Amino acid sequence: MSIQPPLSAQPDPRGRARIGTPTDLERRVVALKVVLGCSRALLRVLGRPRRTGTLPGSGVAANHVSLLDSLLLGTAVDSAGRVPRFLAARGLWSVPGLGWVLRRCEQIPVRRDSERAADAVSAAVAAAAGGQCVVVFPEGRITRDPAGWPVRARTGAVRIAAAARVPIVPAALWGPNLVMPLGSRLPRPLPRRLMQVAFGPPVTVGDLLGPGPDGDGDRHAGSSATDIRAAADALADRVDELLATLRGHVRTGPRVDPRRVPPDR
Repeated sequence: MSIQPPLSAQPDPRGRARIGTPTDLERRVVALKVVLGCSRALLRVLGRPRRTGTLPGSGVAANHVSLLDSLLLGTAVDSAGRVPRFLAARGLWSVPGLGWVLRRCEQIPVRRDSERAADAVSAAVAAAAGGQCVVVFPEGRITRDPAGWPVRARTGAVRIAAAARVPIVPAALWGPNLVMPLGSRLPRPLPRRLMQVAFGPPVTVGDLLGPGPDGDGDRHAGSSATDIRAAADALADRVDELLATLRGHVRTGPRVDPRRVPPDR
């Protein structure tokens, strides 16, 4: 891990300093180091994890192909020298064991389709503006595209980047879906397959939108829903380009709209 805060002195109830008592931040870092270490060991048993590209001080937006994605992407972010903070479905917090880990490592719960759905964006904006590496799967769930390409992205990643005014690193994953496909209860470690993560160059929301109508190169998404949607689609195109390099061919069909895919598919 890249961040190892020094132990600090904290006062005890009797007013004396307790030298060497770990802070909450230090406990979180230790918990995350343990989780990432276990994840790295498991991935090496299941396949051959590989990362390409670098990760500057930005958030990450990646496609979603398998239940193993968070393990692979989390360890890749860590190996690139950053500490990941994932946005993840709130239901995962109720899973025994997993919920404790997510709370301990201070990941960000997303309450979809509820009045508190915006809380996750607010928490993510604060984290990103503070220099943390916020990791988002813009599709919101594992892709339902029959060919494994990303479906139409939601706009959360772009809204976070626009509000925090930080760049986004597009990322592509391929291989976890071959080891543990959607619907599989157990991974398939044989034959041993590559599980790849590719980080692309960081982009700003202005980069994604391109010059404005008057030729201004500093265009930025504000409150316009049209701009946010356009930037999300452009970000998805960047992820597609990275994924094509991992797969060895480009997308041939149209992007699937998840709103038109049956829930059980």
